Amino acid sequence: MEKKLLLLGYLLSHSMHGYQLSQILQHSPGLPITLTKPNAYRLLGSMESDGWVTYREEQEGNRPSRRGYTVTDEGEAAFYRLLRENLSACPTPEFPAAVGFDFIHALPA
Repeated sequence: MEKKLLLLGYLLSHSMHGYQLSQILQHSPGLPITLTKPNAYRLLGSMESDGWVTYREEQEGNRPSRRGYTVTDEGEAAFYRLLRENLSACPTPEFPAAVGFDFIHALPA
């Protein structure tokens, strides 16, 4: 669910090629989940089958054709549904190692 939510969220900002999406995923160190390029393409195919995204074949010069993905109206509705489900199930995070930071001032300089 989270991975589809992530892809739909990026694609809602603007249409992208699969390669652009994989570059964003690789170069975003703050992402809380890992999504490999093959899994991203598999999920895009699944979302295309579900009617959540469409693609358009694009050709530039002699380069191989590539798919530009766009979110459909049904995909946008799915995004908001997944977002609501995700946020309603969000547990309160615990960071036991961070407790020490509350008392860091007690250490001698």
